[in-house]
Amino acid sequence: MSDVQQGKSLMAMQHAFFSVLPEKILQYIKLATDASPLPPGGENFTIIPDALLLKPGTVALLTIRDPRLAVPSAYRTLARFGLSHGSGRLNFLLSTGLIWSQALYDYYVSNGIQPLVVDGDDVMTNENFVRYLCSCAGLEPDEVYTTWSAPTEEEREGIHPMFYASQGTLIESSGIIPGRAAKNMDMAEEVRKWDAEFGEDVGLIREAVESAMPYYRYLHERRLKMPEE
Repeated sequence: MSDVQQGKSLMAMQHAFFSVLPEKILQYIKLATDASPLPPGGENFTIIPDALLLKPGTVALLTIRDPRLAVPSAYRTLARFGLSHGSGRLNFLLSTGLIWSQALYDYYVSNGIQPLVVDGDDVMTNENFVRYLCSCAGLEPDEVYTTWSAPTEEEREGIHPMFYASQGTLIESSGIIPGRAAKNMDMAEEVRKWDAEFGEDVGLIREAVESAMPYYRYLHERRLKMPEE
């Protein structure tokens, strides 16, 4: 019996920029060096063939988060990996920019498919939204977990250090933390802290946030909403 017949679904998660064709990355680097944006289009810019991206039954889900939180978080993670200065200006802009997510969104729309764009704030602050998202994605809403057990010391010792460095907050949690949503934080105060935290690299943080923000707004306007919204 196939997995489909057993009611199973294959779930694959990846950062959009990891799948970008090398020539597209070089094009982006050239334009980023010239301080010019790379306009997204409807073409497949990835190493993944159309046959897989557009396979019937596939649900495209794009997650976004306010760059004022996502970009500093990425920098902190890279620092824990031992990559100073966010791994370098171009690499940092490449990995934190939402341009690839917008390009992927445009690609799907150009092929008659409406991706599910999900803002982290909605997931973190509304359990009903999470259940609604599941129903839209073909998953069982009643199986949603919003709390879980924190890891034991033995489980913690078995976690790879690199994985812990990037997922530590989630690993140590025991449920969704609404207070970490952008709309529940004083974003002006968060930005004011950057100078003290990032020092000489604060300019890199600001540049990456400013670069990502237009694409975030584009996708945020097209995000999945509850029917009553």
